[in-house]
Amino acid sequence: MKLLLATLMIMMLVGCSTTVPVKQRWPAAPAALQERCPPLKQLDQSQGTLRDLLMVMIDNYAVYYSCAGRTQGWQDWYTDQKKIFEDSNK
Repeated sequence: MKLLLATLMIMMLVGCSTTVPVKQRWPAAPAALQERCPPLKQLDQSQGTLRDLLMVMIDNYAVYYSCAGRTQGWQDWYTDQKKIFEDSNK
């Protein structure tokens, strides 16, 4: 009985080991977080008033700074973390 138990334990220990080195990879970034910011609005010069121009400018500033802050911050974080991960796995 003891021999059978010892044999089973040895088989379980050997079955869990690997002789192949395990290479960890940094996960790819989700595509949704790598999307570019939407294009900014443009105003045709032949039409539009000063009020229209100002409204388009205000909308463009809001869209740009919202998107740039979100995506650039995340992309910087991702690049830094990836570099740290790769440096630690050398």
